[in-house]
Amino acid sequence: MNDPQTSLSQQLLHLKKKTSWSWETMCRQFHQVMGKAGPSNTTLFRYASNKIKRPNPVVEKYVQDAIHKTEIELAQQGLAESERHRKRAEHELQGIETRFRSLVENAQDVVYRY
Repeated sequence: MNDPQTSLSQQLLHLKKKTSWSWETMCRQFHQVMGKAGPSNTTLFRYASNKIKRPNPVVEKYVQDAIHKTEIELAQQGLAESERHRKRAEHELQGIETRFRSLVENAQDVVYRY
């Protein structure tokens, strides 16, 4: 059974678990990525818990698109954070290499690798 309602529910719950957002925060994020207001946090919760009495195709389309755009934005933020982390680590490594090179070049003893 491939129920689109269940799929939407699972997507909402997966995103909420992945981000640890409250329903209100998720709702604000959706409005931000979509550039317009959409369903309330109560409506999102009802969809996630399959307690919608009459599904609304317009709301469902909005939520599907918002989930997709939010996941793309989160992935891009993750990539940017990884790049910042890589650059920071590279900078720290250069500092360590400089200090080590200075130590070896100025050492009175013989330094070798065994």
